[in-house]
Amino acid sequence: LIFFTVDAKSGLMPDDRTFADVVRKSGKPVVLVANKAEARGAQGGLLEAWELGLGEPIPVSAEHGQGMPDLRDAVVEALGEERALGEDEEDSDEIAASEVLIGEDIADPDAEPAYDDTKPLRIAVVGRPNAGKSTLINALIGEERLLTGPEAGITRDSISVDWDWRGRRIKLFDTAGMRRKSKVQEKLEKLSVQDGLRAIRFAEIVIIVLDATIPFEKQDLQIADLIIREGRAPVIAFNKWDLIDNPQELLAELREKTERLLPQVRGIQAVPVSAETGRGLDKLMESVIKTHKV
Repeated sequence: LIFFTVDAKSGLMPDDRTFADVVRKSGKPVVLVANKAEARGAQGGLLEAWELGLGEPIPVSAEHGQGMPDLRDAVVEALGEERALGEDEEDSDEIAASEVLIGEDIADPDAEPAYDDTKPLRIAVVGRPNAGKSTLINALIGEERLLTGPEAGITRDSISVDWDWRGRRIKLFDTAGMRRKSKVQEKLEKLSVQDGLRAIRFAEIVIIVLDATIPFEKQDLQIADLIIREGRAPVIAFNKWDLIDNPQELLAELREKTERLLPQVRGIQAVPVSAETGRGLDKLMESVIKTHKV
């Protein structure tokens, strides 16, 4: 395990980027530590640290001993609970319960699914609560199959929908809104998010739905980082494009931010869409197929 430490107060230095390239190529598990996070102006350095492509920066203060629980959690996530701590009985029960939700699609939860072009292309649709995931799927398939509404997090488990697009069989997974782990308190919701993580793991393509009116929140970057760590191919859908007044200017800005904040996936397909009006949905699916072929 590598602890890659940056100075959140000063921001990134040229050497940080150089060493980050070396660390990324090493293939070793990495925890990105942003020290001096208590300092004034450190938030800018934290956001900048995403550009290293090493995952979510963990804010700490070595001088004051702050952020150690979050650092511990990051180590567990990087190494896996069994390796870092040893799996306890409660965790085993929760994992077993989450497998039931989509168990019919997964015979062995630890096996990498073999590619078979006679089977449907598996696509997981993920994003922050209320980003428009269920509305997007309903618009794609042309049916009101999934429950939608203004309340964030209305989808509570992973729901699969079989669909055909231009002769290609598709299985779409709508997942529970991906919240920060510290916010997930209810047992049911915790299992639902675990189910969503499992859907990501066994998808071939993951559509990340971002709310174009408030894009690239910290949660968005966490979700993208999770998908990349799982080795899945992401495609970004900038949803709610019908609410944007300056589409050309904003699209250029969002694509620049995508390249800067997600350097691990250069050239990622990013498509403006509107689940409400149907705009851009064919372009989105074309980008999905293009990404899958690569």
